Amino acid sequence: VIARILFLIFPIKDYQKRSLCLFDTGILKNINLNKYDLVHFHWLFNETISLNEILNIPKKLLISTHDLWFINGTTHFTSDSKRNYFFSDKFEKYLKRKKIKLLNKKKDLILTTPANWSKNLFKATSLIKKNNIIELQNVPNLINPFLKENIKEKFFLPKNELLTSINLNKNNEFIKGYDILKKILSKLDKLNKTMYFVVY
Repeated sequence: VIARILFLIFPIKDYQKRSLCLFDTGILKNINLNKYDLVHFHWLFNETISLNEILNIPKKLLISTHDLWFINGTTHFTSDSKRNYFFSDKFEKYLKRKKIKLLNKKKDLILTTPANWSKNLFKATSLIKKNNIIELQNVPNLINPFLKENIKEKFFLPKNELLTSINLNKNNEFIKGYDILKKILSKLDKLNKTMYFVVY
């Protein structure tokens, strides 16, 4: 509730997922972490747990960063046009500094990122520069190659043709990049060549 109120006070121009993860939720009280050597957090959002709670775990941590939330303020991806109020800009910068300060306290932390593009953005921030102990690993999201071969066989597609997979899980061009995909498909269409796409 507090996070939602703050997002109303400090709005941004573009609608997108926003998280604070600054208020303790007590979610770890009923979980015995002593029997584990490594604790993995798949994704942080919607105030499920606070950064303080995570970083106070006396275990090695692995955090999968599927977006850019760790190097932004409240937003899960970066947009140059998102800030429309002076105080909103200050609020985002304050939260970014707070997150970097918290993360620098943890000495045994591994961050993963799915693409070289986001890995380079992480490396350019003070999050990585200030704390060399933080590891940053590139772990791509891969599709099983056998799946593509089975699809070719099922739909009688030529085995020697390139098959491209496209994930269409939300009709949100701004966040998921479908505006870019549309431009690419429009250019490919002008080649007057048969191509194969699987939309899943």
